[in-house]
Parts: sequence; structure tokens; C-alpha cells
Amino acid sequence: MGPTETRWLLLTGTAPGDFGVGSIFLSDLERFLSVGSLFVVHVVDGVDVACETTTAFGNSLRVLRCRIECRPQSRFGLVGKAFDWLRMTLANRRRIDKAVRACVEYARQQRVEEVWAILDTPASIALAAPVADALGLPLRVTVWDDIEHNVGYFQLDRFTARECRRNFDAAIRRADGLAVIGETMQHEYRRRYGKDSVILRHGLKPALRMPGMHEPGSAIRIGFAGSVTARSAFNCLLQALDSLGWSIDGREITLVLMGQRFDLLSAVPRRIECLGYLATVDEVVSTLSGCTVNYLPQPFESRWRPFAQWSFPSKLTTYLAAGAPVLLHAPPHASLPAFFERYPFGALVTQLDAQAVGEALRELCGDPTLRREACDAGAAALTEMFSVERFRNSFAEFLGIELQTRDERPSMQECKEAPAPCAASPAS
Repeated sequence: MGPTETRWLLLTGTAPGDFGVGSIFLSDLERFLSVGSLFVVHVVDGVDVACETTTAFGNSLRVLRCRIECRPQSRFGLVGKAFDWLRMTLANRRRIDKAVRACVEYARQQRVEEVWAILDTPASIALAAPVADALGLPLRVTVWDDIEHNVGYFQLDRFTARECRRNFDAAIRRADGLAVIGETMQHEYRRRYGKDSVILRHGLKPALRMPGMHEPGSAIRIGFAGSVTARSAFNCLLQALDSLGWSIDGREITLVLMGQRFDLLSAVPRRIECLGYLATVDEVVSTLSGCTVNYLPQPFESRWRPFAQWSFPSKLTTYLAAGAPVLLHAPPHASLPAFFERYPFGALVTQLDAQAVGEALRELCGDPTLRREACDAGAAALTEMFSVERFRNSFAEFLGIELQTRDERPSMQECKEAPAPCAASPAS
């Protein structure tokens, strides 16, 4: 491999930016590439016309509508739904064909040399292989969540889901390079497709890491950040805290929640701080660092099994950066227990058992040796698995190029803190 100025077409259902984990992930990858080498097609469902803008780093971004209907809506029984499904399927194919033509025309105008697709929505999944085939160009594919999770998340009917699975398989098999989010997905895709892949996970800048373990005071604070996708596990945590009377050895417990929405029903007194959505990673890390223990669950529900098993929670990086022990609550088949065996960053509970959760909390809050070992393991994981250097090197391996290290443009996180020099154009 040698230095290159390859021109990339990025097909994605998530635009680079600062409005979510995937968005920030793509922006921090974008900064490794030369300005003017990336041409983003953001495939969306609800925009009427294509519009042109730029990313925060000055690369071209085109918003393209490609609406994929997910299930028949007829109220006239099975016959009505059959006709509506036929109408819906034909309409979806017309929209996909139109979007492929628009992507190909745009790519040729920009003289792109390779296609990079994020398989994160039914539309981006449907476009990946056809666009690369029409252009006759190499295809690089990035997968964050397995197709079975996406089928459930987008609530596809069984026939539309079958088509989406075919499109996903076609993109993977067509790919000249494959990037996945974790070890379990890497092993599964080698078995399923016979494809080797690169693990591409977000790297955290050293400036965002807290210096070390926060020594617990008289009160206990348990931190949780993000969406409650693991509902049964989260409820189990609340049951454990209720059974403890919201105290351990006379030390009062407060649950600190960071996120947009929490549904909390209680028949007993509870001590909960709901801080809402925190706008920056720095704020989340700082808040988690002030907690005695931070709680990270993965779903136990059967319908969430593909998500738990093949995906890798990006917020683990944020949790580890806080420098506090983590209580990992996940089923044995999930992606994180195996990672925990290598880096025991706290305590692990693998069943929906409130007593087991309570005992793990008691140990993490009261055993200084366990706390120190957990924080040391978390620091080692950050250094070895979640560094910016590893992030860059994995991205270079995925693209099959050598990335120049002289580019010191700020990350998306730093763009938010200093908007004047690198503010993004308004999205249309």
C-alpha cells in the first residue's frame, strides 16, 4: 500500500456530523481522509428532492430520497394486503432503480474511484451492490448491526425482510473490503460468507480520558448513559436497588441517568437523578467519572438477540474513559462477555437475577482491590483496543490504503467545542 488520493463515494443512511454515535463515528473517520476525496450520498426517507451541502470538514454531501415502504397497510384482509404488498414492492423497486441512477450519475460527475457503503438502513443496503456494479468499481462495506437486527428495527414484513436479506448478502459477497464492529460479528461473517474482515471501532482521544479511578465517598452513585434498549436488564437493576433499600452498608445509592427518555414506574421510594441528554462526549465522560460504578446492560430479550450477539456497544469506550468500574449485565451469548474475559473492567452478571446484580454492586462498591483491578483493566482496553492510532490503522486496512498521519484536523467533538473554524453547513 502507498499514499493515495482515492476519490470515494460514501453511501450511507447516517450522515457524518454530531447528532448520534454513528454520525460522530463517520465524521472522525472522515478527518483521516484528504479534503475533497470523499463524496457523501446521505440516503433518507423523508426529503422530497436531492440537495447539496457539505460536511463539517468541507467534503461534498448530497441528500437523496429513497423511500422504502416496510409493510402493507391495507385494511381489506389478506387479499387487500396481498395487492398492497405487490404495489409496495413495485414502488420500492422503482425508487431503488431511480436512486441507483442518481448515485451513478453523481459518482461519474465526481470521478469517484471506489464505493464505500454503510449497511445501516434498507435503502443503503439495497443500493450498495447495484451502484458498485453499475460503476464497475470496488466496493467497501461497513456493518454496525447485523441484518437480523435491522429487519426487526425497521419492522419489515416477512417478504420485504427477505428482499432486504438478499440485498445485504449481495453487498457482503460483492465487497472487496469488509469492516465490522466486533469480534463476534467478525467470526460469524467468516463462517457465514467466507469473508475476512477488519474490526473498526471508534478510537477515543487521550484528552477525553479521565486520569484515574474516582475514590468513592460516603454516598454511592451508579451511572447509566444512553437509550434503554435492554429493558428487562434495566428493570432488574431497579429491582436489585429496591431490594437493597437504595443503600449498601449505610451508604445511600443514587442512580444517575443520562439520555433522552426514561419510563420509570415505581411503587417504592427511589433516589434517581435524570440529567437528560448531554450534548458532548466530554460531559458524559465527566459525569460518569464522578460515579462509584457505571451500569452497562445488553438485551436479554429474544427479539434483541441479534443485536446483543453481533453488535458491539460503542458506549463501552465512553464508560471506560470515565475511569470507574463497570457493572456489565449481559446474557452469555452477547458480544461483551467474551471481551470482558480479556479485560475484566468490573463485574459481570449473565442472568436476569436481582440478587446477583445486588451482590455484584456490593462487591464493586466495597472492595478497593477489585475496583483498582477493574480500572486498570479498563485503562488497558482503552490503550490497546480503542486508541485513535488503532482506529486510523484499522480504517486504512479496511480501505486498503496508507493514511497520512500529518493531518491534524480536529475531531467532530472538538468541532463542537470550537465551532467557528469548522462549522458545518446547515442541513436541508
